[in-house]
Amino acid sequence: MTERTAGRADRARRSLLVLLAAVTAASLTSGTASAGPKPVPAPSTSVDDGTLAAMEAQQPLTEAADLIRWSVERTKAGGYAGIELGDGEVVVWWKGTLPAAVQEAVTEARRGARVRVAPAVHSRAELEKAARRVADYVRTHPRSPYHSVIIAHDGSGLVVKAEQAGLPPAPLPADARPPAEISVSVVPQERPRLAGRLNDTAPFWGGGRINNNDNNSICTAGFPVIRWDSAFMLTAGHCGRPGGSWNNGDDSRFVGTGAYEHVSHDLLLIAAPVHGRIWDGGVGVGEFTKRLLGWGWVSTGERLCASGSVTGARCGFVVNGDTYAMCARDVYGNSECYYDLIAADHDQWASAGTAGDSGGPVFGLWGSDGVIAKGTITATIGRTLVFQDFGTAWLDFNIETFNG
Repeated sequence: MTERTAGRADRARRSLLVLLAAVTAASLTSGTASAGPKPVPAPSTSVDDGTLAAMEAQQPLTEAADLIRWSVERTKAGGYAGIELGDGEVVVWWKGTLPAAVQEAVTEARRGARVRVAPAVHSRAELEKAARRVADYVRTHPRSPYHSVIIAHDGSGLVVKAEQAGLPPAPLPADARPPAEISVSVVPQERPRLAGRLNDTAPFWGGGRINNNDNNSICTAGFPVIRWDSAFMLTAGHCGRPGGSWNNGDDSRFVGTGAYEHVSHDLLLIAAPVHGRIWDGGVGVGEFTKRLLGWGWVSTGERLCASGSVTGARCGFVVNGDTYAMCARDVYGNSECYYDLIAADHDQWASAGTAGDSGGPVFGLWGSDGVIAKGTITATIGRTLVFQDFGTAWLDFNIETFNG
């Protein structure tokens, strides 16, 4: 969400398990930023006890799901449709027979959690190809009512979202329809809104507000990362561009310069001095930080938190299994489509976030003072948070988290 204002396998698995890293930086600065070191805050939390307990109970399932997902990534197995965290079990949706390597991973995962393999009608690859056909139509027909395409996590088909006030959604035109064997439904939904803190100092942390110096639009820093021994801040691609410069939220410090962008995945790397912590709590009130301990894949049913520099931190988002292809305009007015996005719902607030939260961290909790990177915010649609998962950023940029 941007706001226009006046102005590999083993390496990543090891990073997930780095739980004893030294704390070398920390908390909130206020007023005029000083040149001294940032203080380390006491461990704290912005999540209620019930949500925290539910997230902690999912950790064995999350570890089992990650193990299986890594086997899928290594083998590039074609029958994969999705992985879901169910009621006390991991469900692996698969078209056809499991390859030997994936079956071995399932067997290993069953040592720590219940795992069930369920049949899928279509593979993820088949549905991604069909979704791209629909999204290409949406991108080239920006006045059409259609705006998003969802891939079902169980491989059952596609759902196309259309904004058409007062009328039932129109069927897809022939040149947008995928092959007949793929089930497609069209349902009404409002258009997505592309989604500080305010005076952070170097080394910069995730969750802080960042200002695009091209046009004074604001977004949120995602996760501090490392690529080829260089430091970057990951954020949403629609927020800026390679070569564009960024300041912190109150324009008191220069943050860095856009370096690498993957437009269709809505990802941008900003070259900047960073360290492995993210802002939690509110915005200007009740702010504190947590250590970044690594990253993990995202599974359907997983409980996550998000931290935007306008909305603040919220926990209890539940990944609903929808995989989005979505078309919108970036901060420069360019019509773009973003693919492989993930959606998570919340039933506590009327809105999942607001303008300016884009790029912000989506994360899981680990202990009282640790987080696991899961993705960066792209948009909100009512109570639904739409984000790009960190695994996609890892594949695109060959990055690892800068652990705190």
